[in-house]
Amino acid sequence: MGKRKWERRGKQFKKQAVERMQTCPNVSELSRELGVARRALYNWKAEQAAAAEARSPEQNLRRENAQLKQALGEKVLQLDFFAGALRRIEERRQPSSDSGATPSTPRSAK
Repeated sequence: MGKRKWERRGKQFKKQAVERMQTCPNVSELSRELGVARRALYNWKAEQAAAAEARSPEQNLRRENAQLKQALGEKVLQLDFFAGALRRIEERRQPSSDSGATPSTPRSAK
């Protein structure tokens, strides 16, 4: 490998690289693809983690609150979906008779 020219990368590039690094199975291939040193990717990841920890407690609480509200909204949607599905199933069921016979069989003529 020859010497590479030093190049400054922007915050957006670093952020996207770290995001890809989290889903990439091989960091060495990713570093070659992006044209950066493998060690630089790990440094950027550590910098972003430190910046996240440096946020104020109020910011962390706001972020966590937003995440919880989103999760609650998703659960409410799931609950509504399953309640509606159960209601439709109950409406389609045939009423059972007291005779103990299966409701789908016709009554015999006597």
